Amino acid sequence: MADVLQTAQSSIHCAIYDLNLESLQQIFQTKAAQMDVRIVMDDGYIKKFSRSFTRADKQGEMHDKFCIIDHKIMFTGSANPTNNDAHKNNNNVLVINIPSLIENYEDEFQELWNGTFKSGKAVQTPLLFIQNTTIQNYSAPKIIALITFKANWKKQSNRSILWHSLLPMKTSPMYYY
Repeated sequence: MADVLQTAQSSIHCAIYDLNLESLQQIFQTKAAQMDVRIVMDDGYIKKFSRSFTRADKQGEMHDKFCIIDHKIMFTGSANPTNNDAHKNNNNVLVINIPSLIENYEDEFQELWNGTFKSGKAVQTPLLFIQNTTIQNYSAPKIIALITFKANWKKQSNRSILWHSLLPMKTSPMYYY
């Protein structure tokens, strides 16, 4: 996560449930003095990192975990930028450079930043086809992130990878082959 954040030249927009990883806090602080940095956090955790460029989701538990850098690259996954998730827990992080998928997440971020929590519009492009991969992207009040990848892998076998997070369940990756 730190390496991707360090590449930012103009903006960092994040929706993060919890943030106590000092190395990332420092990156956000430094970058905020140089560019547009905005972070929406769960209201139960914002006290750990309350800054002029952070806002709380006051509508209940916000469990998003994504950052968009320069509107060109993003990361998302099950990992919170916390000491436990960085050093103890098993998590995943996807780094994505698909413009239409990034636009979906940027739209979601703008709704969160502007206070439209859990009642915003559906994503612009919920179904993407990239090479032999179908990507479905949704955001909803109960389903925080749902990304389905269906790809033709070796020997023409169809395999699907489904990552999802449901409230109030703990975030975990689920793989279906």
